Amino acid sequence: MNRYISGVWHKEVPFKISFLTWRVIQDKLSTEDRVAGFGIEIDPICHCCNNNNQNLITENVDHLFCLGEHAKKIWRFFAGPLGIDYNNMNLKMLLLKWWNFKARNCIAKLITRILPLIICWELWKSRCSKKFENIRLSFYRTKTNILFTLVQILNSSFGRARLGEDWQTIYVACEAVIERRILKIIKWNKPSFRAVKLNSDGSCIQGTCGGGGLVRNNQGIVIFAYFIPLGPGTSNFAEATSMLFGIKWCAANGYRLVLGETDSMLITRCIRREQKVPWRIKSIITEIQDIVEEHGFVIIHCFREANRPADKLASLSHSSDMIHVFNSFADLPNQVKGLVNMDRWDLPSFRIKTAKPGHITSNPP
Repeated sequence: MNRYISGVWHKEVPFKISFLTWRVIQDKLSTEDRVAGFGIEIDPICHCCNNNNQNLITENVDHLFCLGEHAKKIWRFFAGPLGIDYNNMNLKMLLLKWWNFKARNCIAKLITRILPLIICWELWKSRCSKKFENIRLSFYRTKTNILFTLVQILNSSFGRARLGEDWQTIYVACEAVIERRILKIIKWNKPSFRAVKLNSDGSCIQGTCGGGGLVRNNQGIVIFAYFIPLGPGTSNFAEATSMLFGIKWCAANGYRLVLGETDSMLITRCIRREQKVPWRIKSIITEIQDIVEEHGFVIIHCFREANRPADKLASLSHSSDMIHVFNSFADLPNQVKGLVNMDRWDLPSFRIKTAKPGHITSNPP
């Protein structure tokens, strides 16, 4: 049955290739030496070589798939550029060489697992064509069929990588460093019953700082919000001062169950005494620590995607030279209302992280 019907990769081919490989490894293939073992007379002709000097060699699995003239040419073409040894070894050792190859990326890992199986499949097809249809072995035809099968599998797994359709392009990709992008769903989590959550953020543009934040209850309703211009400073100064402003408001208004979130890992670790505090913000961090420890507040880190309303409020601080406070949702700027509603309705954001930089990008579906 053809494996390419109306331009579509035939779904039965992978099963056929796997089944043939299992039979080859188990020595269950009907090669000439196996047939002769049942007492059946066979013609002493090798069907896996075009060289007349090898016509009297009894066909067996090793000769057919790795030691014969035709097989050696194929293995040389594909194994040589990858640096995999293929000379003077039986088929099982050759397969182990490929499967134990230390791949540099996921493309090379897939190729070294499946390419030996495809080669065995095409060598067997070539042998059967010569034996039963008297079609002369062709290195070009076998190589082309192997590449076609390989390209179909690679395109289904790494379609966006655009690896090309010739072996020279494909094996170069085996040495490339792959850039994998990991997609993560991020949501703002509502605080527990009777607790409030403070989200704060800082902004620093060309040395000018500002901060913003908001306090919400367990239903996501805004109780208090603010943005404050801070003048010259650093981003750490802006993050810490913005957090201090919100913490002071919570303490002054009698809130005892307060969960503070900031997307600055440094500020979080400094407040929790897990990291040495930079001297420029030491007094601010010390004041936050005193309030947190006195009232039993909890400060944690969150991703920037879960801190968008506070980030927007911090950016608005650059458009004003005075402190702005908002005591209800209706008072908030229109740019912030939509972000607050998205958090209240549990709508997620998406965080795309690059796991390893490289020349080829493998995107999540």
